[in-house]
Amino acid sequence: MKRLLTGTIIACLGAETSSGDFEVFEYLYPGLPPQKPLEEKEGEGEWIALVSGLEMGNSSVVGDLRSELLVEWLNGELGDENVGFLLLLHRD
Repeated sequence: MKRLLTGTIIACLGAETSSGDFEVFEYLYPGLPPQKPLEEKEGEGEWIALVSGLEMGNSSVVGDLRSELLVEWLNGELGDENVGFLLLLHRD
């Protein structure tokens, strides 16, 4: 078995050895339970943007440009879907 991070949830099948170690024979990661399909709602509704790694708290020209590009893309003012997606994923 490769090393795991602390806090990783797994199920282990094994036994204690004579030296007091736990020898793992099999292990299993938990799966996701079946999900109910989402109901389609009429109208535009509300959206949530999950954004990470843009370092928007920095007061710099690059940080200001990132936040401006994000706002323009979210408002539909910047390029098409593919261009906006690529701009948001780009990192220095």
